[in-house]
Amino acid sequence: MVGYQLSTLLSLLGEDERHALQREWKVSVNGATAPLEARMSDEGELRARFALLPELSRDILRRVLERDDACVPYRDLVQARAARAAIEVEREVQALERSGLLFRVEDNRVERLDEPLLAVPHEVAELFARWVGDGNQEDETSRGREREGGSGLKDAPPCAWIPVLSEPAALTLKGWLEERHFAKPAAGPDGGADRAKQHARQAYKLFLQPVAIEKRIGRLAPELRELVDVATRRFGGFLPRSAWVATHGDAELFDQEDTAKVLGDALLGRFVRFDLARYGIHGDDVCFVVFQDVTLVRLREHAARHNVLPADEHVAGVDLATNLMRYLRYVDENGVRFTVRGEIFQATKKRMVSQLVAEEASADDVDAVFDFVDRFARKRHLIDATGERTLRLSEAGRGFEAQGLEDKLRDLLAFAIEDVHGSGGDPFHQKRLRRIVVRLLRRLEPERWYDAMHVPFLARNAYVAQMDELGVREHFDRERREGRFVMREDLKKLAWHLFDWLRRRLHPLGIVDLGFDQGHPVALRLSRIGATLLQGSPAQAAEGARSTLVVNPDFEVLLFPDSDVWPLVHKLDRFAKRLSSDRLYRFLLCEESLRSALADGMGLGQILEVLTLRCRTPLPQNVRFNLEDWAARAGALRLTNGGRILATKSEVLHRVLAHKRVREVCVGDEDDLRLGPSMGAVEFRSLLRDLGYFLELPATDDEAARSSSEGENTDEGDAGGASKHG
Repeated sequence: MVGYQLSTLLSLLGEDERHALQREWKVSVNGATAPLEARMSDEGELRARFALLPELSRDILRRVLERDDACVPYRDLVQARAARAAIEVEREVQALERSGLLFRVEDNRVERLDEPLLAVPHEVAELFARWVGDGNQEDETSRGREREGGSGLKDAPPCAWIPVLSEPAALTLKGWLEERHFAKPAAGPDGGADRAKQHARQAYKLFLQPVAIEKRIGRLAPELRELVDVATRRFGGFLPRSAWVATHGDAELFDQEDTAKVLGDALLGRFVRFDLARYGIHGDDVCFVVFQDVTLVRLREHAARHNVLPADEHVAGVDLATNLMRYLRYVDENGVRFTVRGEIFQATKKRMVSQLVAEEASADDVDAVFDFVDRFARKRHLIDATGERTLRLSEAGRGFEAQGLEDKLRDLLAFAIEDVHGSGGDPFHQKRLRRIVVRLLRRLEPERWYDAMHVPFLARNAYVAQMDELGVREHFDRERREGRFVMREDLKKLAWHLFDWLRRRLHPLGIVDLGFDQGHPVALRLSRIGATLLQGSPAQAAEGARSTLVVNPDFEVLLFPDSDVWPLVHKLDRFAKRLSSDRLYRFLLCEESLRSALADGMGLGQILEVLTLRCRTPLPQNVRFNLEDWAARAGALRLTNGGRILATKSEVLHRVLAHKRVREVCVGDEDDLRLGPSMGAVEFRSLLRDLGYFLELPATDDEAARSSSEGENTDEGDAGGASKHG
């Protein structure tokens, strides 16, 4: 056999696998592999990645590199590692595959065809061969490079004074004090130990005061202050030795026991080697940990003193809720067919995607939004599949359309927390981290910018400190016993996967806004709609501020936004086409959009109230006339609290009475038509919908009270212009 070139191995990958590898190596996700090949052949990048590998992964690479062709049958590798369980070997092989350092290929020259061949790319193997010894001793060349000051890829052996940490509680200042003081019996008369513990616990609160923390940091040597700052602000409190070497060139501070003593005595942090495998988290690199409660205080104080001002702001608003409504509307108005696998045909999907609001989003982001909306609609049973392989709007879907904006967003948020489709990382970790993120967002000051990783770092740290209480170890012990355990996360990935969820889920939901600088996300803030949703009270820029409208005779609607803009945008999205969303919003009224709103359950009276109560100028008469005419052509009717059926034009009542079933359940004639006692209002609305008419039901007591507070009139002669004849 001969070795495999990197280009050959990349060509064997499927499109999804190649895209995953491009994201892993941080190159553009497209069809070209040349940038990926260049990145994966870069010596500096490979050195940094190898330094982060756990020992078992390094040992696997050594076994493969023992062969001249850098290829080994999978069975031989497992037999060579007999001391390790096969599940552990498979776990590390999968991790190496995800990083592109190892490939699984089929080669007909392997003895058994049903066993894959593991191969290290030829270009990578040549570089690794210079760095990787046999695992027991270093060769003279390697020692010579270290004497000459070379950094060498192979990590220095762990210092004996650095403890192996397997209990997350020891990552906090409180845990550190308990380890050093609370657990030690004090000498002296009876009660001395209790007094010592009480004194230490009282002192703990003083040690966490922001002023006290900064004073302790200020007394450190400059290089130690920089170490603490880098660990806190750039890495969220967990600074691996390899990351420090990559950015600062040497690991002298990590190798000195005096450094650890100074930082420990200053009650700021400690050096550890993590062993959190029982919690489903891997990584055996030496790490400097700033105590998590200290990190929390420092990050909050930094955010309070420094207001980040990004160059470019991305505000999603209520676009996701609008896109969900457009998805449901399209299903209701068109025959959406699906394949035998349950997927919407690509041609239909493209037409549906073209209906979505996506002014600043890329094509990939728009597709991701559509897929999320599609999963939500199916999981919540808002759409049903028919026997003819088409989708239709369900009764639950019609009920969802009638919900208020906040209720819709809460449903979407709950689904986003549980939805793990296409998300990175271990679902068990990520779901719990997401719930912590939502709790942390409630505590943020609305409309204030924070560093992009502020919330993900705090959530990751809080989760790690609470893993025992959350039953994490018990879960992964059970997974390991049942043979399902695959370790996917390290401390860095926990935070970055969480930020990716914030960007791909909470931002489209409008809960957080993102700030960009040169195309990279650098800041986030809790939006107004997010504050209303999570904190329970609107974050208004000014008391009593309200958005206003201008309705032009050419049916264009201009919205001048203020603090209450999003509920109004969502209402307008239901019965008008959005044209643009810049400093002001532009909409267009048309017969098609009005008919869709009537099908969604909005009444003409509601639509006219929105346009008149918020309008700076009187509603043009031609606009009102056309809206009433379009509603009549669509078959709009209204049911009053007294059971009377009204329409804007008498011809609508004449048409509806032509149906025998309507005459059976109604009493009276066109002059005074009422719903009889044999059928309820909801059933009657469903009957009319099947016949092509749209009935607006009377408001319930709660809805009437709410509408009254907004200035709506529910009397028979309301702003909808509905009367017995029109």
